[in-house]
Amino acid sequence: MNLEKMIKESHELAMEKGWWDLQGECGLDPSSSRVCERGTKSCVIKHLRSELEILALMHSEIAEATECVRKGEEPFYLKRNSCYMCADTNVECIMCASELHKPEGEAVELVDLCIRIFDWLGKHGTKLRPLNKIAISIVGIEFHGYLHNYFDLRYCSDALALMVNYFERMGWDFEEIYKAKYEYNKTRPYRHGGKTA
Repeated sequence: MNLEKMIKESHELAMEKGWWDLQGECGLDPSSSRVCERGTKSCVIKHLRSELEILALMHSEIAEATECVRKGEEPFYLKRNSCYMCADTNVECIMCASELHKPEGEAVELVDLCIRIFDWLGKHGTKLRPLNKIAISIVGIEFHGYLHNYFDLRYCSDALALMVNYFERMGWDFEEIYKAKYEYNKTRPYRHGGKTA
C-alpha cells in the first residue's frame, strides 16, 4: 500500500476541487466577476480549512461511519444514483447506468477520514511516520468512539495506523475502497456543487 501516493493524489484532488481556495463568505471566489446571491460583487474574504474546521470535518466522517453501523448498512456498497426518469423503477435508465455509483458504508466513511488526513498531510508537506501495529480489540461504534477521543491532528500517523489495522482486522480491502472513493470524488464538481466547507 503506497500511502505517500495516496497523500499526494488526495491533496492534489482537494486543490483541484477548490477546497483550499480563498472564498468569500457566500462561497464565491473573491476574484470572480460574478455577483453572489446577496447581490454584491464580493463578501468578506476568509480562508477555509483552519485546523479546527479540518478537525471538525474529520470527526464528522467518524460520525457518518457510526450512522452506517447504526443503520445496519454493509461496510462497503455502491449506492445507485437515480434520476427523475428511473427513481421509481428497479431499472436504471441509460443516463444513470453510465454514471459511477457512490461508494457508501462504514468502511467508506472511514476511508473519507483517511482522505481528509491525507489532504491535511499533503497541504503541510508532513511526512508520514512508519505505521505501527496498534492492537485494539473493539469494533464498530466503540471503535468510532475511541477515534473521537483519540484523534488529534498531531497524531495523524497514529490515526492512519489505527485505520489500516482496523481494516485488516475487519477483512476489508483498504486500497480497493480508497480507490473506489477517490475515483468517485474525481467525478464530483468543484466544491461538490457549491459547499462552502
